[in-house]
Amino acid sequence: MSDHISVNLIPAYKPLICRTRPTTRTVQVWTEEAFSALQDCFECTDWEVFKEGTDLDGYTPSVLFYLKFCTDAVLPTKTIKVFPNQKPWLDSTVKPLLKACDAAYRSGDKLAYSIARKELKKGIKLAKSSSAFNTVIPDKLILKLHNLGLPSLLCHWIRDFLTNRPQVVRIGDNTSSTLVLSTGTPQGCVLSPALFTLFTSDCSAIHSTNTIVKFADDTTIVGLISDNDETHYREEIQHLTQWCSNNNLVLNTSKTKGGHRVDYRRSRRTEQHAPLLIHGEAVERCQQYQVPGHPHHIS
Repeated sequence: MSDHISVNLIPAYKPLICRTRPTTRTVQVWTEEAFSALQDCFECTDWEVFKEGTDLDGYTPSVLFYLKFCTDAVLPTKTIKVFPNQKPWLDSTVKPLLKACDAAYRSGDKLAYSIARKELKKGIKLAKSSSAFNTVIPDKLILKLHNLGLPSLLCHWIRDFLTNRPQVVRIGDNTSSTLVLSTGTPQGCVLSPALFTLFTSDCSAIHSTNTIVKFADDTTIVGLISDNDETHYREEIQHLTQWCSNNNLVLNTSKTKGGHRVDYRRSRRTEQHAPLLIHGEAVERCQQYQVPGHPHHIS
């Protein structure tokens, strides 16, 4: 007779993916047919109607509402699945590295797998540490809050909240030494997105033909290029680069996509354009782009 007893131990912790069902989300997809239909819609539009009896503040939302109405009418939709354990840093730069690492593992090539793992770790580290929220300088933020008209008492409270913050890392029973931080906004704090939005409130377009679309720490420059003259658009990019430098923000060129053009002319032509440069480094061109905070993909 055996003196061993088998015990089935059930872990108390359940992974998030087991505790929460994945959700579905409906997104709109740009197709060639939808693109042509949208061109026809815009060509038949009397744009002068929007200008009648309104100023720029009223003209802009009315045009944007009409554009949304047109895109909603012609764009097909598809349903995608979103998993609860999807990491925020798993972006378009990390996903290819992850696929390359998996492919190297399956190939059995140890050297290729080792190189792919190093590149993946480097990409994940860059994606995690490059959050713009971590770079906010409290003194610069307080100055901007004063200029926006916030009460001095509230500004001093926010400065005190953001400076001299003790931070430790705890793993099990082990705790690291304390590090005092006076830069950035706390991760997970409900105030952080609002403070960053106020911090970037003075980042605006310098040319009327350009628009800067901001969503949290993502920024998109949309420019109207006429007669193939990109001067104002390129000046806008250089101005944004300088603004980021003055405000302790770094433009991550490896995560920046540019050069996407939507040609609304009936006779679209293939034209060669000089690459966009940020700090002397060329920005990767993309065939499809999603405006931050907006479900539509532009192709």
